[in-house]
Amino acid sequence: MAAGLKRENPDRTAAQMVRILRAQSGWVPSERTLQRHFRHLELDRDVPANSPVFGRFEADRCNELWVGDILHRPVITGRKAYLFAFLDDRSRAVMAARFGFAEDAVRLAAALRPALASRGVPESIYVDNGSSFVDSWLLRACATLGIKLVHSRPQPEGRGKIERRFRTVRDQFLVEITDQVTARIESLAELNRLATAWIETVYHPAVHSETGAPPLRRWRDGIPDPLPPPTPAQLREAFFAALPACITGNHAHHTAVEGGEA
Repeated sequence: MAAGLKRENPDRTAAQMVRILRAQSGWVPSERTLQRHFRHLELDRDVPANSPVFGRFEADRCNELWVGDILHRPVITGRKAYLFAFLDDRSRAVMAARFGFAEDAVRLAAALRPALASRGVPESIYVDNGSSFVDSWLLRACATLGIKLVHSRPQPEGRGKIERRFRTVRDQFLVEITDQVTARIESLAELNRLATAWIETVYHPAVHSETGAPPLRRWRDGIPDPLPPPTPAQLREAFFAALPACITGNHAHHTAVEGGEA
């Protein structure tokens, strides 16, 4: 069964195979045994070296620090999709995850706004120097909500967690969204529904290898007295100030984006 699954999709890792086989049969050999089996059958593949680890920093509290980034994958209906994601540094819980068809401020806002409404306001947001993250709209939105916005240096010390999370997305979620499946996905909304289902049913309940706890449970346990989330009026003020051209100056375009990529 493992060999058949590997031949079906050579990008599947041994760890992903363990999850699939356990779900199908209830028992599975170890990852090491599967790797040895694949080598014997010449089904193994070169695995890229892990990204360098720059330190073991971890936030002291949940919602103290969210780390944001963008993953460039996959192609849906002939167009490249971008995953905008934010991870709580302390718990490794996914605060926001949303695919869009452009790497711009509009799609970033579409991912961040519902996360703030449901998860609350973090003390700081840590992002790289990509064009959507250095746009002045994000600085104004964060300032309106009292969030400290921090941009990483060229060799970031604190971005390893979200890079590992993106590796998990590739190895466990995107690897199963093969060319045959993506050809059947008819909209970005469908892709976002699949991603949300994977996060809530696979990633969040699984015990994290570093923290020893499921990410979402650790996040909830880490906020015994959560601050109330921002009110709709506060979010409206922050995002109206942040995206005046898209929300007020070009309402028709904004409506088309929301309708086509919601």
